[in-house]
Amino acid sequence: MQIDYVVTPTLLVPADLSDDAVTRFDRGLKELLMGDPVSIALDVSQLEHVTSSHIKLLWQAYHICLDAGVTMELKSLSPGLVRVLKVLDLYELLADDHESIRPQLRKAVQIESGDILHTYVDEFTVDSRSIDEALEGFLKFLRRFALPEVVIFQLRTVFYEVATNIRSHAQMGDEDLVVFLARVEGSKLIMVFADSGVPFDSKGSTADFDPRTASRNGQTRGFGLTLVRRLTDKMSYVRINDVINVLTLEKKWD
Repeated sequence: MQIDYVVTPTLLVPADLSDDAVTRFDRGLKELLMGDPVSIALDVSQLEHVTSSHIKLLWQAYHICLDAGVTMELKSLSPGLVRVLKVLDLYELLADDHESIRPQLRKAVQIESGDILHTYVDEFTVDSRSIDEALEGFLKFLRRFALPEVVIFQLRTVFYEVATNIRSHAQMGDEDLVVFLARVEGSKLIMVFADSGVPFDSKGSTADFDPRTASRNGQTRGFGLTLVRRLTDKMSYVRINDVINVLTLEKKWD
């Protein structure tokens, strides 16, 4: 069993769960704990396909470390494994490693592209204070381009509506990140929100919303998406690897 002692002691989790492989893993874990580390890392990069047996192995390792007073973290999680852990409500317990998600979020909004002078990127959590701070940063970026105040007001409304919608419905933890990109291209602004929450129902509201029909049906929610759709010119949504939500909005002005 290969053990890496660089920085945090690291142990490779085998994809093969034969008796011999599991025995070697258990032996390697005991060897790590004998060194009385503060924390250990389990490298799960080989788990391209995950079964309940793999989850059981990680669960047992977690409790062994817990009994020893040692913190356990997972390294190199695949999107599939992240999804499985979230479905089982084990992600925050076993893999509360936000650094593993950040690269996927940043890649999703393609922050490497575009003129840096016309591109704004931010990361924020879904608590009210973080959203307000992110909104202020976005507004400072917009004011560099001398946009009409009515356009700035509309974009402010869109940003806040999307961010608070993620907070209310994405079922994300307090430390989970939203990565946001805004890019000015001529007389058009592109806004991209990426998060790791539950899937977003982009069809939950339509541009042809009828208030009279909503009133007759006793509708009391779903106005946010209608507002976002009507204040922007284009809206698209994709779900990446069943882990990352990417909402893209476009706004034009004269």
